Amino acid sequence: MQQWNATLYELGWFAACVIAVLIYEWVQRGRHADSDSPNLRGWQARVRVQWVVALMQQGLQEIVAVQTLRNSVMASSFMASIAGLAIPGVFTMSTEVNRQAVDWHRDLGLPFAAGLQPLKVMMLVAVFFAAFVFFVQAIRLFNHVGYMIVLPQDTAQSVPPAEVARYLNLAGGSFTYGVRLFFACLPVAAWLIDVHLLALATVILLLLYRQFDRRP
Repeated sequence: MQQWNATLYELGWFAACVIAVLIYEWVQRGRHADSDSPNLRGWQARVRVQWVVALMQQGLQEIVAVQTLRNSVMASSFMASIAGLAIPGVFTMSTEVNRQAVDWHRDLGLPFAAGLQPLKVMMLVAVFFAAFVFFVQAIRLFNHVGYMIVLPQDTAQSVPPAEVARYLNLAGGSFTYGVRLFFACLPVAAWLIDVHLLALATVILLLLYRQFDRRP
């Protein structure tokens, strides 16, 4: 019974943290379309559209476009590599972290659901894997944009700027979600030690998100 109570206690805190993050994301998404909003993600999406239109209308900007997209691909590749390397790192450290977590709770007399430890490890792996997928998706879409944006506008093979901008925003959005998932490893990793650290790390995560989402 005591083990079940500890399990429900930890799952309750976890559910509360997930709901807090989802509410934050829902509020931020509602502010994307407001041109006067201080939300950075919505503003970046509009800037990408303007960038594509400006380059494709002016012409002779292929070098600028290719260099910018190359930098974006390199950044996505770097983050994808880190996320991919983090996955085996989680399995390597999990045994030692589990042992330290058991000692921590036994010494302090805190509730601890040992049966949830494998789930916590797999959730941390899932976070890094999801981030890896988003970064790979960003690389794929940035490459598509690189081919489309240099096509002459006076040919039948040209792609409308609005379509190119849509691909670019999908790529930028994938990179953004990958970064946000990467930072989400903080509360999940903290949960490996203690559920109260999960709650504290979630608050820190939301504060970081709020800072990153504000236009400078």
